[in-house]
Amino acid sequence: MQYVMQLSDLVSVTQGELINGDCLFSQLTTDTRTICKGDVYLALSGEHFDGHTFCQQAFEAGAIAVIVEKAVALNDSIPQLIVKSCHLALGIIAKTKREKYQGPLIAVTGSNGKTTTKELIASILTLKGNTLATQGNLNNQIGVPLTLLRFAPEHAYAVVEMGANAKGEIAYCTHLAQPDVAIITNAMAAHLEGFGSLQGVVDAKGEIFQGLKKTGIGILNLDDKNIAQWLPLLTDKKVLTFSLQDATADVYATDLNQLSAGNYQFTLVYKSQSCSVTLQLLAVHNVKNALAAAASVFAIGGTMREVVEGLEQATAIGGRLKSVAGIDNATVIDDSYNGNPDSVKAAIDLLALLEGCKILALGDMGELGADEKQLHASIGVYAANKKIDYLLSCGPMGALAAAEFSKLTDSPAKIFENREQMIIDLKKMINSDSKILVKGSLSAGMKEVVNALTQEVQD
Repeated sequence: MQYVMQLSDLVSVTQGELINGDCLFSQLTTDTRTICKGDVYLALSGEHFDGHTFCQQAFEAGAIAVIVEKAVALNDSIPQLIVKSCHLALGIIAKTKREKYQGPLIAVTGSNGKTTTKELIASILTLKGNTLATQGNLNNQIGVPLTLLRFAPEHAYAVVEMGANAKGEIAYCTHLAQPDVAIITNAMAAHLEGFGSLQGVVDAKGEIFQGLKKTGIGILNLDDKNIAQWLPLLTDKKVLTFSLQDATADVYATDLNQLSAGNYQFTLVYKSQSCSVTLQLLAVHNVKNALAAAASVFAIGGTMREVVEGLEQATAIGGRLKSVAGIDNATVIDDSYNGNPDSVKAAIDLLALLEGCKILALGDMGELGADEKQLHASIGVYAANKKIDYLLSCGPMGALAAAEFSKLTDSPAKIFENREQMIIDLKKMINSDSKILVKGSLSAGMKEVVNALTQEVQD
């Protein structure tokens, strides 16, 4: 079952012009590869493509109407809604559909942990009812509208992830989503190229509160040094805090205990309630993510039982600090999806606590701006201080980390020009005692290293 919309109803809100008749529809798509019969196709364009060139293909695949910036040559029976900007129309239509949904919506942003926090929230909410959650990395100015367009009458809960590379992007997305609860997990040195500075990141994360409903609740990390800059944005709103260290927070953890696999057991505390939680996720920073998720669900009336059960059933997503069985009985820690200095250091913290030979396979971290050389070099120093046994780097920036590591250890780092050479060397050196952390920005392509070290096991 889907919410039904009429194309003509969108004329005024998009300030568009409708030609060739009208139609009812429930689904809008921007991708001709996933069109179903009865969909409306919206012709998005980008730097390297023009969606208008696919209108005929969309029609042949079953689209019953198109939304375009200029009339296209199609059968005269195919309605066309002509708008000034397909990008803006996408957001307007998504907001229109979101307003049909009456349940609570939780929005999540942060430099690190937002995807894991979103997944943890979704894991809890699915115990309560049918839940809409952001899929994959659809968390930007295109992805958030596409998520909102998936709303259906059966959805009782929603959690929407919001990311950004530049100022104003989260503000745009939160005004579309109109969250009842909004979380900032943290603000760290990520996407500095787009934001210009850490202060730019802090300001951008705070934009999530601009779209928060009047009765909405803000969730803040009491351990984040930037909290004082976000609190004034919530002066007329209720605030819940979470903390890994401070028992004055509304939601906090005590009795932390790292288990042999690298996951944690802890006591979750909220108001007068407390309960033991055993996460399947690795590393202590995922306890922080669990606290953020718990706080957001408590904010909409979730029970301690629901929260604990949801947290405990959640599993890691591929590429985000997930332990995978490797060749020759080695353990591969796949954290290849993304990388910034703080997330790399957090992953190194986990590696340092594991038993065995500790190997860091590092790719370049992207979008760090003018300080990228210094930030990469700092990773080599950090790995050396954490007593990592070997550092293997791939990429020109990763080589700077390797150089610093070599200065501080008796084990020279290894620098590779490409991933293929790194893989060959890793295969020669690993065994059942090896713990290999594979880390880098998505653009570094370190997933290829993970696949090579686990492929024979998968086969």
